[in-house]
Amino acid sequence: MKTTYCSFILLILITFSSEPNQIKAQDKITVSTGFGVPEWLFLGVKVPVNQFQFEVTAGASPLKDDNLFSLAGNFYYHFAGTSTFSNLRPWYAKTGFYYMREDLEYNLHEYLLWNLRLGREFNLSKNMGFAIDAGLFFFLKDWITEKKPEPSPDFDMSLDYIVMPGFQGCFFYRF
Repeated sequence: MKTTYCSFILLILITFSSEPNQIKAQDKITVSTGFGVPEWLFLGVKVPVNQFQFEVTAGASPLKDDNLFSLAGNFYYHFAGTSTFSNLRPWYAKTGFYYMREDLEYNLHEYLLWNLRLGREFNLSKNMGFAIDAGLFFFLKDWITEKKPEPSPDFDMSLDYIVMPGFQGCFFYRF
């Protein structure tokens, strides 16, 4: 699991560093890390184009025995406000897709989610800052693979939601 996570991050960094002329023409590549729902602890890379940003993240649960992993691709549109330290407007709308994989004792659960959020960046300098956003995420598809029969629970309370609240807080660094 950890090897897959590190390999994915390395692949992202190599991909974005392989087009140096194109990246110099844009603002700056941003690397971020933080915590959110549904992505949990995550590491991400954003590439700006005018007032838009394209982001790829990989996340995992902070709990030792919780085998939860997520991958996401997000699209940002910066639409309001001004910042002394960045050409990007600080207020943004964000949408994207998440793939989540939860490896449990009896089952393997996989999910496809779509999110809609509003947020704001707080630039502390030309290179550093933090951002917060909140909104909704929607369960689009789920797959369950049974690994072994699950014993019958004494009490079963299944909650199947289609829409859930989502949020994120992160620190970022622009190169």
